[in-house]
Amino acid sequence: SQTKCFFDIGVKEENQKLGRIVFELYDSIAPRTCENFAAFCRGVNGLSYKYTPFHRIVSGYWCQGGDVTKFNGTGGTSIYGDSFDKESSNLRHTGPGILSTCDNDNDKTDSKFNLTFKCLRTLNGNKTVFGRVINGMNNIYKVI
Repeated sequence: SQTKCFFDIGVKEENQKLGRIVFELYDSIAPRTCENFAAFCRGVNGLSYKYTPFHRIVSGYWCQGGDVTKFNGTGGTSIYGDSFDKESSNLRHTGPGILSTCDNDNDKTDSKFNLTFKCLRTLNGNKTVFGRVINGMNNIYKVI
């Protein structure tokens, strides 16, 4: 069975809880990427996705999150070191709720990720799809 993990999201300034998002990870397709994401969902070496913001939101298209070091999109790390080689994936950004890597320029990736709000063909082939939202996608729409 595939790994499942979740985020409880909210609006920090208003101390408002918006709900849970549950992800299913594609372990057999991108095992290192999935293990890295799951580790930061659980928390590792004092770092986790808990309390990290979606640092970039492109309303109607996608958001980015996962900067566990600087919290603004300029940081990030991995359980394998600062970054690791991007895994290949033939999966596509076919609709809302697709989870993919947020890679830097040299085909490396880290803790940062993309989450789609619609089909985004422009990301296909450039980003590694490694999971999807299986419950709570309506909760992410509350922040965009």
